[in-house]
Amino acid sequence: RTGSSLGSGSCTMGDLELAKANLECALDIKPSNRTALRLIVDWAAQDHDFDTAVRRLQDYVSGDGGEDAEMCFTFAKVLVQIGRLGDARLETERVLALDPGFDGADALAKALDQHMAVRQQELA
Repeated sequence: RTGSSLGSGSCTMGDLELAKANLECALDIKPSNRTALRLIVDWAAQDHDFDTAVRRLQDYVSGDGGEDAEMCFTFAKVLVQIGRLGDARLETERVLALDPGFDGADALAKALDQHMAVRQQELA
């Protein structure tokens, strides 16, 4: 029984890797595919593969997705996770410019401003 459980786990992992590869292909073909992008970003965050998440989100928001407040906000949150606070603040500004009432954007902007002000004081 244990052997068959391990086998099915391996099969599931293989299926997951195939699914990820298919999503990457989908984004290569159509970079504006929001569903594929969301799944790639979610999986990348779970795997702590922030390079993939940043690359795919940056490609998206640099193109036609630059007016997609939700994805810009997602990009800002990923940038926070990897410590790129200045870039996160710029993305948050873009979100607020696109949708001033976007849920959580104002709070993130204020938190980033406070953190960066404290950091500047520490460096002074």
